[in-house]
Amino acid sequence: PALGRMLRPGDDVQGAAHVMVISYNTWRRHFGGDSSIIGHQLTSPVLGWRYAIVGVAAAGLDYPAGTDYWVPIVPMGTESIIALGRLAPGASVPTARSEFLAAMQRLQPEYHVTSADVRTFTQEVLGNVRPVLIALTAAVLLLLVIACVNVANLLLMRSTGRVREMAVRAALGAGRGRLVRQLLAESCILALAGCAAGLAVAYAGVRGLVALIPPDSGVPRLDTIHMDGTVLCFVIGLSVVTVALFGLIPALQASQLEPQSALQQGTVRTAGRERGRLRYSLVVGEIALSLVLIAG
Repeated sequence: PALGRMLRPGDDVQGAAHVMVISYNTWRRHFGGDSSIIGHQLTSPVLGWRYAIVGVAAAGLDYPAGTDYWVPIVPMGTESIIALGRLAPGASVPTARSEFLAAMQRLQPEYHVTSADVRTFTQEVLGNVRPVLIALTAAVLLLLVIACVNVANLLLMRSTGRVREMAVRAALGAGRGRLVRQLLAESCILALAGCAAGLAVAYAGVRGLVALIPPDSGVPRLDTIHMDGTVLCFVIGLSVVTVALFGLIPALQASQLEPQSALQQGTVRTAGRERGRLRYSLVVGEIALSLVLIAG
C-alpha cells in the first residue's frame, strides 16, 4: 500500500471493526494526497455504514476498473460479490462458472447463489477498450512509417545536390570508406537530434493527454500510463536506421561513378533514373499510407 495497510483476514470476521482501503486515485482526487488520511471515517453510500480508512492502495491497483474503495465482505442477503480466482489447467470459463455455482449451492446454501458471471482477468480489466487501443496502435505505426518515408525522401532529394561534392572528394583522394564514414557521422548527428526532439515532444504529449482524460472515462490503469522503454528503443532504432541508410546513398553512388564524368555532368543528370523512380515510389507510398491513416 501507498499508506497504512491492506485488508487482513481478521477484518472479515463477525464483530470486527468496519475498515476500508481507498484507491490511490481516490486518495489523490478527493483528499489531495493527504498523508494524515489514515484513521478518518467515511460512510459507504452502498451499505450506509461508517468505515475507518486503514490504508491507501498502491498506484495502479485498480480492480475492478474504476474502484474507489475496498471493504470486507459482509453477507447482507441480496448482493453482488466480485471474486478473483485462478483457473485450473485446461479448465474453460463455462466449466468454471458451472463448478462455482455447484460448489456455492453445496457449501453455503443459505446464500442462495443463483448466478455467476465468469470472465478472464484481461476482459475484466480492459473491458471494451482493447479494440480502441489496437486501432490507436495501428494508427501510430502507420504514422511512424509515413514519417520514415518522408525523411527518406527528403534525404534522397538532399543527396541529389551532393553527388558533385562526393565526386570532388573522390577526385581529391577520398576513398569509399572515408565518404561513408563522413555521411554516416552526419546522419547519426541528424538522427540523434531528431530523436532528442521527439522524446521531448512525446514526454510532454503523454503527460498532456493523460491530464486531459477524465478520471471516470473508463480508460483502464490511467494512472500507470507512461512512456514505454521497449517502444522507445524500437522507434529510436528505426529512426536511426532510416536516416543512416538513406543518408549513405550519396556516398555509395559516388563510389560507383567516375569522378571526371560526374564533375562534367550537371547535378540533376547525375541523380539518374533509378533514384528518380525510388523518390517517386516513396511519394506514392507516403500518399497511400496517409489515405489509409485518414480513413482509419
